[in-house]
Amino acid sequence: MMDARPVVLTLPSDVANRVEAIQQRDPELVAQMLRYCAMRETIFQVLAGNAPQTKSLT
Repeated sequence: MMDARPVVLTLPSDVANRVEAIQQRDPELVAQMLRYCAMRETIFQVLAGNAPQTKSLT
């Protein structure tokens, strides 16, 4: 198992309900979606010239 830690998010109730349902059904999908979002943000920052070039995506 990879190094992991819990994260607390505050979301609108309707979104939180959907995320909880997905988490119950397929926990790995939620993890993949969060990694994808973080990767997109990092790529955007690099392309915009706003991020250090040494940032690692894992």
